[in-house]
Amino acid sequence: MHWTLFNGQNDRHLKIRLKSKTFLVCYLALFLVLSAGAVFFNAKRTWIDFDLALHSAQGIPAGEFYFDTGNGFNEHETVKFHYFQPCDGQFHHYSIGLPTIYTIRRLRFDPLQDQGVITIKNIVVQKQRPIVFNYAAQSDTLIPQNAIHSIDISVKGITITTDGKDPCLILSNHFAPYSALSVEGLLDEPGLNFLVLLTISVLAFFLTLGIVVFLNNFTWFCNIRPEKTFLLLGATFGALLVLFNPPFQAPDEAAHFYRSFQLSEFKIKADKHRKYQSGGYLPKSVAMLPLRAMKAFQQPGQKTMPTLYALIAQPLASHERMFSSFASTAIYCPVPYLPQSMGILLGRQLDFSPLCLMYLGRAFSLAFWIGLVYAALKITPFFKWVFFLLALSPMCLFQASSLSYDGFTNGIAFLYIALILHYTFVKDFLGHKERVFFFLVSALLALSKLAYLPMMLLIGLIPTDKLGGKKVYWSFTAIYVVSCAVLAFSWIWYTSDIYVPYSPNNANPQAQLAFILNNPLEYLCVVANSMKYSGMNVFFRHFIGVLGQLTLMLPNWIYFSYFAALLLVALRDGKEGISLNYGNKLLIVLVLILNIALIFTMLYLSFNAPASDVIIGLQGRYLIPLGPLFFLLWYTTRWQGLKPDWGFVLTSYVVLVLTSTLVILMNRYYLMVI
Repeated sequence: MHWTLFNGQNDRHLKIRLKSKTFLVCYLALFLVLSAGAVFFNAKRTWIDFDLALHSAQGIPAGEFYFDTGNGFNEHETVKFHYFQPCDGQFHHYSIGLPTIYTIRRLRFDPLQDQGVITIKNIVVQKQRPIVFNYAAQSDTLIPQNAIHSIDISVKGITITTDGKDPCLILSNHFAPYSALSVEGLLDEPGLNFLVLLTISVLAFFLTLGIVVFLNNFTWFCNIRPEKTFLLLGATFGALLVLFNPPFQAPDEAAHFYRSFQLSEFKIKADKHRKYQSGGYLPKSVAMLPLRAMKAFQQPGQKTMPTLYALIAQPLASHERMFSSFASTAIYCPVPYLPQSMGILLGRQLDFSPLCLMYLGRAFSLAFWIGLVYAALKITPFFKWVFFLLALSPMCLFQASSLSYDGFTNGIAFLYIALILHYTFVKDFLGHKERVFFFLVSALLALSKLAYLPMMLLIGLIPTDKLGGKKVYWSFTAIYVVSCAVLAFSWIWYTSDIYVPYSPNNANPQAQLAFILNNPLEYLCVVANSMKYSGMNVFFRHFIGVLGQLTLMLPNWIYFSYFAALLLVALRDGKEGISLNYGNKLLIVLVLILNIALIFTMLYLSFNAPASDVIIGLQGRYLIPLGPLFFLLWYTTRWQGLKPDWGFVLTSYVVLVLTSTLVILMNRYYLMVI
């Protein structure tokens, strides 16, 4: 089929060959397959696999699982099984099928009928995909209910000692908002209504088609511009996430809200209260808002909108204050909180309620992030579609649409890398204006998060002649790197007196640092252990997208297809005349290793007890700022340039992913479709 379009700008006809019928049929067929797959997978039973050793038991050695599908725990939704005998203390494998196809919201385990001791490990719950229960990292999600004498958690397993009749404990608790084992993330995929998904996806297809045609002056199939397309998709889907992601259902968003509000009152340095609390004196309405808002979204089927309407109408009452502890964010520099605090400051001047202040802070965070990424897309001489895909990944967009400082950090990191590529391959000479702007962006990145300080070494990619020769180059580089390091460490020194160690794990940074310096080889084993222990679930899925309080998983097809799309585009998104030699890639590898090592070490110092054998807190979202560097390693001149129709395909794919993400989010928090 041929379409002939008139281009008024150059008074000529543009003939575009578009296989529209075939493309449309394939597109709709894809949605039908995905929708049918959603129905099929949702109809599967849930299975629990684990290894269990029975040490001692009184009475009949049997265990029992209770599963809550929305009616609470009851005697009709249970499955009982007998242990292998005798009580030999050896591990045996069990595979238990739960007799239901419905969404399991909570899971209870009765290990024995009377007194006894068991050890259980390798707990895997599977419906659409296997999920490994990581109790060593999240011990607070094991909730004893009755006759449990003790629970001992180690890397070898969970040893449970019972001392009475009918012992039981909750393995996952939907009502715990910070639980890493909450049901929506682990026990099942959201029960997607395939008609809703199909309808929204088809509408998204035609909406995307019309918008892209409009933005590109009807030459959409030949010349889709990633920066304009990003501007539209980022603003549209970002605004939807700002509005529809429930209050404080993002990682540490309550603590980010407290810090942003504190900065909006021009309180740069947080306060220290007593010995183990750092934070600030905030209005009571602000301090209590996260708890009140999150309660509305904890129980399935609960009416949430009346609660939100009541919170919207709640006055700020800034004269009534109380101390709020937010040690995890109190020590952070104000730089990554500038957008959020500006939005909250504006809302305070307009006498908005605390909840409206939260939404306004989200909106400003999103707007600043869009500006930073748009500038990066305009500046970078190549890899525009890689930046496009990374920025619009569900995790990156989700963070930018929250109060988290990660949105600003990701945006400024993308802009910094784009500047490096521009100065390395396009700019002939860096004048005073370029150097000042480059230093400003670098300083903002260094102050946003210390973990990304090694990225300053990327200045080594810029040829020496572009700075006026070797002498000027090395002088500027030395001053530049040292200045960024001094800025970052100066803030740490400035806030050292209000630092409070992470108390749940008895963290002691000084003792941890001494352990690392005195036992470097043992620390390398800890790092290797942690990578093996965290596995793909942390470094892969969390990089692409795990929403909510890091509990709301996306379908597997999004994780695998998105990473495959990034890798494929990285191999093809080249530009004639631009190549990365082995020296360039070696420097990028060095920066990646240093950054990842610093991220691991900072987490080890901040959240772990001295000499811990596993690093707690590893999350793939911390690697998003390093994403462009990782995919630069795949850059090659063998296949240069994407075909013109790739832009439309990639845009359509991103719309599909983000639409599915929104459906999953809405289903979890508002619709509860089963």
